[in-house]
Parts: sequence; structure tokens; C-alpha cells
Amino acid sequence: MFTKRHRITLLFNANKAYDRQVVEGVGEYLQASQSEWDIFIEEDFRARIDKIKDWLGDVVIADFDDKQIEQALADVDVPIVGVGGSYHLAESYPPVHYIATDNYALVESAFLHLKEKGVNRFSFYGLPESSGKRWATEREYAFRQLVAEEKYRGVVYQGLETAPENWQHAQNRLAD
Repeated sequence: MFTKRHRITLLFNANKAYDRQVVEGVGEYLQASQSEWDIFIEEDFRARIDKIKDWLGDVVIADFDDKQIEQALADVDVPIVGVGGSYHLAESYPPVHYIATDNYALVESAFLHLKEKGVNRFSFYGLPESSGKRWATEREYAFRQLVAEEKYRGVVYQGLETAPENWQHAQNRLAD
């Protein structure tokens, strides 16, 4: 008797290194577990995001750092696993199964490493909240918490999201 093959939809941006690593991890799991899954990766789902509910399969694993994806999946009737950054407020987590990068631990690890190397002046380069990069906001929050707890003064620089048309402006602004 044949068992049902599960159709898994992956919604990740292949242009982002972290997203490629998540997709690679799913592939490694499939190979190791020999699961009966069919994987669907839409090459340009952003062009069809308004019709996303028409082709989701049985389960969705998606980049929930992308607010547009999270919103598009808000009312779907299939199980969803969101992948994204951690939050310092519990109510910031989406109401789906969620796998999170520990932003606080990541910043803490870098901070402690620099302290061990004798650095005593710290700064953080991040993106403004308006960029929609929630992970950057959470990492800035962690940085501010850590330097305050350790009684250091930290400098925070809010950069720009860069694109070819504003790259030079962003570089000049950083140099100033």
C-alpha cells in the first residue's frame, strides 16, 4: 500500500545566505530521515504572493523575518513553521510553530569575545526600525542591554538599507 507523500512548501529568499542555509538544512533532514516529502520551492513567490493560498501544499516552512510573508500566511488552513529571529517580548512571536535564531545570545557572544580581547569601547551598526528588519531591532536591543548591564557606554549607529542607487550615499554617511 502506498503512503501519502507530504507536499512541503518552502518560502525563502534564495538571494539571502541565511535562507539558503535553512533550505539546505531541510534537504539534509530529508536525506537523513528518508521522509516521504515532496518539496516545492517557488522561485519568485513574491510576484504571486497575493495568490499564495492557492499553492501551499500540506505544510509551509517560511521566512517569518519577512513581515509580508507572515501577513500573507495569516489565514491559511495548513500547518506553518515560521523561521526567524527571536524576540525579547513573548507577544512579538507569531501564532505558529516557530524556530528562532537567538539574537540575544548572538550579540552576547560577540560582546563577550571582544571583552575577552581587551576591547572596552563598543558600538553597534544596525538598521532603522523602518527597514522592516526585525532581527536588527532585536540585536540592537540586546546590545543596549548588554552594555548597560556591564556598565559600558555603547554607541549605536543606524545605517541605511542599501541598494545600488543609494550605496555611495550610505558609504559617505558611514564615513562621516
